Amino acid sequence: MKASCIKLRFSTYIVFALCLFATHSAQCDTYLPVSLGTNANARLQDLCPAYPEGAGLTLAGVIFDIPPGGLNYFAADFAAPSTALPVTLTIPVNRAGVRGVHTLINTFWGDIQDGTLAELRFTYTDASVVTVALDGNAHIRDFHQDIYTNTIQGPTTVNVVNLDGDGIVGPGNYRLDKQFFSLQQHVNKTLQSITLVDNGGDHVQRLFLAGISLQIVSGVATTIEPAVIISWDGVAGQTYQMQETVSLETSEWNNLGSPINGINGKMSFADSTTGRPRRFYRVINP
Repeated sequence: MKASCIKLRFSTYIVFALCLFATHSAQCDTYLPVSLGTNANARLQDLCPAYPEGAGLTLAGVIFDIPPGGLNYFAADFAAPSTALPVTLTIPVNRAGVRGVHTLINTFWGDIQDGTLAELRFTYTDASVVTVALDGNAHIRDFHQDIYTNTIQGPTTVNVVNLDGDGIVGPGNYRLDKQFFSLQQHVNKTLQSITLVDNGGDHVQRLFLAGISLQIVSGVATTIEPAVIISWDGVAGQTYQMQETVSLETSEWNNLGSPINGINGKMSFADSTTGRPRRFYRVINP
């Protein structure tokens, strides 16, 4: 039977500003969608054809991009099918003035046990890292009502797409939820990258990420800075240190940031290349 769902209407805008008015001043934030690029490995509409797609989608007042006509979301289960190995995804950002981050995350076979199987890491150019846990039946839940997890806790997580119809799982409720993570305490720093960590497994919990949008303080430059991403296979219990040098003819290597605790699976480090000479990189166990 061909999958079909009742379509919902969404308003589309290219620019959106959220203004918080005080007695004598007004401060406006802007939303900047972050592209998943080649990290997208699946098509959201294969789950349910009526899931929204397009540039400048407004979901709960926040602008997201879900590219039409091709792969447009990241599924951890497709990145590591039938294994219990952790999956990590690092998205370079390199933007200053980020007041908060909005995400579109749901799960397959959500976690109903105690403990946390997933997290987001926000890494800044000063090597500081903010880590936020993603718990099943709290911050995240399954995309369909008849799997494992069905509860979210607002206002951190809210439902933004709700479809009643027939899709890949069969008849029922297909949904997409939005999370918000406040980074107000770090708004004066430059957010280098966002890393999604999934410690689940096949039929245990696997995340999918359909969108990211940055909430930027008005007046802060939002030009994308070039960056290089270094990736390697990590091992839990190990410690890694990223280093750089301007020449392979010297034995002088300089540390980049602080040591990083290892996980089992792919690990990444993002480094801005703006206004800096050519460099070489290596990862060591200190």
